[in-house]
Amino acid sequence: MPSVSCSDIRLALPQEWTQIDKLVRHGFGDDEPFLRAYFDHIWQKYPTLVSLSGNQPVAMTILLPCRVMPQNEEATYLYALTTHPNHRSQGHAKALLQAAHQLHKRLFLHAASPSLHEFYARLGWRDCMWMQKKLLPADEGNAPQEIPVEQATEIRTQLLRDTPRLDWPPELQNFFGEQVGKSSACYSDGSCLVTVMDARQGTLYISELLGTNAEKKAQALAHALSCSQLEYLSPCSSELPGAYPHFQYFGAAFPEQISWQYDFN
Repeated sequence: MPSVSCSDIRLALPQEWTQIDKLVRHGFGDDEPFLRAYFDHIWQKYPTLVSLSGNQPVAMTILLPCRVMPQNEEATYLYALTTHPNHRSQGHAKALLQAAHQLHKRLFLHAASPSLHEFYARLGWRDCMWMQKKLLPADEGNAPQEIPVEQATEIRTQLLRDTPRLDWPPELQNFFGEQVGKSSACYSDGSCLVTVMDARQGTLYISELLGTNAEKKAQALAHALSCSQLEYLSPCSSELPGAYPHFQYFGAAFPEQISWQYDFN
């Protein structure tokens, strides 16, 4: 089995976007409009680490800047970490993680499956939060009203002012917010924010739930929208309890068992 050396890791070149595009397609289920928008507007603004095989990129991760709030500390989020199926179990992901840590001392990522969680744990990463899926019945009450995305952004900022979380540069927030905004709706009464991604088969799927009595307000919203129940992922952590709802503004639909991790070394 071939091994990966430090010389096999470098930053992606602008002309390699087609190879990166293929890696993203193999590794994730993003739709065509999102991929086109990403490569048109974001791809060359942030560095992408690649692992090579025969001078061809076969694994990658994008280094997105973020800040740990409210301490306002610099950090890096490893986005789109993936290896081509034909080159897995050869050390590419491990080499990318080591190279990223040499460049940035505080890193975050998420494990999209139990096997990946075990893989990161073996490499010395540790949990800083995990997710609990919640199913709640709809209930009568004062439902929040739908509001424009711009107003939701202002309310989100206020509600998250003192909440431990990962924060993102404005251009990243705007880009992903625009992509998600095409398929989501925001509701608020000023004291809470409920972002709805979908409503189907009697269930209201919520991607973001912030503020005072937010669960009660969401139950009332589900009732007002003729849904019998609501579903959302609730963060469970003593270190970054508010990180996930804020990141969910990106609109990613994660599985139930998710772990945010960073390297303390």
